[in-house]
Amino acid sequence: MKLVSVSSVAAALFLGGCLSPVDITTAYESEVYLCDDDPAYAERVADCVARREAGGDCSGVISFEGTIDGVDVVVDTDLNEVTTTSLRFPDLSLARDNIDLYGDSPYFSFRISIASVGGVDSRPDGEVVQAFGRSPECEDGTVDDVVRFSVRVIAAGGSTDDDLTTGAFTLLRQTTDEHIGTFDGLYRDGSPLRGCFTIFTDTASIEQAEVSTDSPSPQRETKRVSRSLTRRARSPWALTCFSAFSAGISTNRLSDSSGRARKMVV
Repeated sequence: MKLVSVSSVAAALFLGGCLSPVDITTAYESEVYLCDDDPAYAERVADCVARREAGGDCSGVISFEGTIDGVDVVVDTDLNEVTTTSLRFPDLSLARDNIDLYGDSPYFSFRISIASVGGVDSRPDGEVVQAFGRSPECEDGTVDDVVRFSVRVIAAGGSTDDDLTTGAFTLLRQTTDEHIGTFDGLYRDGSPLRGCFTIFTDTASIEQAEVSTDSPSPQRETKRVSRSLTRRARSPWALTCFSAFSAGISTNRLSDSSGRARKMVV
């Protein structure tokens, strides 16, 4: 659920120096935590799928509740953009690396970055549970049982960026086109955040992993040396976040089977 006048109201309040990016508690009274209401959640996802198949904009559904920047929040919203990155190893196998979700809620936009997801690009449905944390710098995080779960909150005049440090991330489905998952954890200051999502890939990125021959475990130490992407046209909000990356990259527009515009970056 989105409020039409959110951005203009938030901008005015921020310019007045009054609020943090999330500090308007009444904004969340119209929001619903969908993860405890299976029928309502299924209805929202079905509506998103129908709009997407008809050529409309819906990259998935997310709902979360918890405390961000000291404020209790409840959010249910459609996503504007979903991107994934996979690593291709010398044996041509693919492992999921990152998933990034972009959306808007009352009075702030957000980006959720899930790094070092692991697992093959597409696998049979079933629970895969991983702890929150960071993989060692020298290791390829796609082969351990740890994910980095970062939440950036963005609003006019300010932003916050923090990781969940304890708790668990559960993926129920992982394919090239769709991910279904839940998360339940705590920030460093003990603030809780939990939620669920069903998301559909707009941008699929593959990075070639160059395996270090000096490593005693070659598959665990990698560096990324190239990237190719296939993407659906992004929303204006997401485009601003990627403008620096996109500068100077040649593009060709394509269409997928549903008629939605897609972009190949080469």
